[in-house]
Amino acid sequence: MLLGYIDQMFASNFAYRETGGLLPEGLLKGKSVVCISTMKGPALYPLLWLNNSHKILMRKALFNYVGIKKVKFFEFGGMESPKGKHAEKLQRIYRYFKTVSA
Repeated sequence: MLLGYIDQMFASNFAYRETGGLLPEGLLKGKSVVCISTMKGPALYPLLWLNNSHKILMRKALFNYVGIKKVKFFEFGGMESPKGKHAEKLQRIYRYFKTVSA
């Protein structure tokens, strides 16, 4: 489902334009992205077991492809636990957007 959404959002002639060369021209230069991931398991899982490959893939294969260079990731683990410190996690996002919009 997420892949279909990404395909629709980053469509040709909106996010990039074919130039006839090896790589297209990214049309979203100067834009920024905030990715927020929540997971049931520990937040260190993607780092320790996956070597953060999901971040590398999204940054290089998607965002750089369309010209976006500024990417911020938030990853929160333990989201199904009642001891998950949900309010603190929401505060981190709130503080980030407050500094960005100021």
